[in-house]
Amino acid sequence: MQEVYGFRPLHIAVVEGANIVGVLPLFQVPGLAGKKIVNIPFGFYADPLVANPSTLAFLIDHLKNYFKAENFTGVQIKTEEQWPENNFYKTQPNVISRLELAPSYEEVEVKFKKRFKQSLKQYAREAQESGMVLREMKDEKDLRVFYQLLSSVYKDRFFSLCQPYSFYRALWQEFKETGEVKFLIAEKDGKIIGGTVWLFWNQEAYYAWGASSKTDKEMKGLSLLLVEMIKKAVREGYKTVNFGISGASMEGLIFFKERWGAQTLPIYCYQLTDASSGNSKDIYSQKLGIRKILKYVPLKVVTTANQLLARYFA
Repeated sequence: MQEVYGFRPLHIAVVEGANIVGVLPLFQVPGLAGKKIVNIPFGFYADPLVANPSTLAFLIDHLKNYFKAENFTGVQIKTEEQWPENNFYKTQPNVISRLELAPSYEEVEVKFKKRFKQSLKQYAREAQESGMVLREMKDEKDLRVFYQLLSSVYKDRFFSLCQPYSFYRALWQEFKETGEVKFLIAEKDGKIIGGTVWLFWNQEAYYAWGASSKTDKEMKGLSLLLVEMIKKAVREGYKTVNFGISGASMEGLIFFKERWGAQTLPIYCYQLTDASSGNSKDIYSQKLGIRKILKYVPLKVVTTANQLLARYFA
């Protein structure tokens, strides 16, 4: 975040003796009305790491005091945890979808929706017959094609910008050898028809991004990539798969995640700005009528806008 966007880290730690007993990750990001504080920019969230409730209360008090002293225009904290009453405005504009794993893939597969499970088996047969290849990205050429697919999905399906190519390139270069981040693609007849990015950390496999080409309308390639990543998570002993944040208004996306047996759970958003100003709505439903114009903007223009404007939507 600091390398690509220039976001300043403002992490708060609580130290008792020689031990760190609490951490709240924070970043300073630009806003339309001035600088603001968020715990994790964009469509991610992070719970505070604390040893006990009193440590959390100390972190919250410190954050409020810092907010006032440094004249920030707003604070936004996204977390799965419900905080005590503390003068924050609490909203619930987003949800996450989480799949509990089991010792074997077969036990996990039982949780899939019945018809969807049958579709996956059909996709697998068709992939074998057609010679579809599922593989890791090899080079930046693969990454660029995936980024074009992802930008197109954001533009045409969600009517929004996505993060710039430089972000995904930095992520790939930093983690491609560690196994903590996986970039995979589905290839058919020599063309990339789908791709996905997964993060692996702290017993949870995180489905961060996914995209399909317009020629793969049923998202067969992407779905088979997700199957492979779920199998990998099971083999390596991960406890859950997190399908990521969705706006509460994104019923189609939430339904897609629930087909995998994922439970829909709330993400709470705590703010130090007036929630009545419109921030209580999920960002995906705001100004939707205007944003639909983006569908008609050339993809090349959109990818340029990603690079120039995405940092202001953190």
